[in-house]
Amino acid sequence: MDYKFPLTVIDGFYKNPNEIVKLANTFEYSNTSGGAWPGVRTRPLHELDIDFYDYCANKFLSVFFDLSLVRAQFEIVIQFQKVKDFGKDYLNQGWIHKDSGACCAGVLYLDEIADPNAGTSIYEPVTNEINLGIGEEKFKLYGQGIEVDTYKEKLDKHNGQFIESIKVQNKFNRLIAYDSEYPHCATGHGTQHGERLTQTFFVQALGTDTNWPQERLSAMEEIGKNKLTNFI
Repeated sequence: MDYKFPLTVIDGFYKNPNEIVKLANTFEYSNTSGGAWPGVRTRPLHELDIDFYDYCANKFLSVFFDLSLVRAQFEIVIQFQKVKDFGKDYLNQGWIHKDSGACCAGVLYLDEIADPNAGTSIYEPVTNEINLGIGEEKFKLYGQGIEVDTYKEKLDKHNGQFIESIKVQNKFNRLIAYDSEYPHCATGHGTQHGERLTQTFFVQALGTDTNWPQERLSAMEEIGKNKLTNFI
């Protein structure tokens, strides 16, 4: 798989994260997804506070681009999300998935007392034959709070198609950003201290006057391959 964006982890993402948490707690939350994801989210930030949205969007894109040098046009869905503990270890395990409809994505952890086990893991498929389709079990739990009898069986079968490659622990004000084609999931819902609070970023459209980050890396290999021959 050729990725456009490298997996990136940044600690201390916001200068004043406590103020971000205070603002996040002023918004209303709901789940209108029918169970596509757990917990509740705010409306997209561009509908709530356009200035704050612009700040967050440009902050996120600056992870990959120097926006003082690169022009960028973008559509990013940014929301806050809260997820409660489901009460059982396997119910708190996420379903491995890709973020369809986005080119890259990110999760910012905003639990002031962080639970390291409520982070995010990146996976690799065991074989080339994988099925990312998810049955009603997930939608029943996330949408209606109902655990069907076959839940654990279906979760184990689904996630068993992958092997964990990278585990990023939950830490206050830590951002994980990744290409949306990376299979991934939350390593835990809720925390020991209550709800898991995150800010989510889904870059649905992006146009720039430069190459993608991974393409720049590949270009450097081409530029320097003759000079590097003696070192390989």
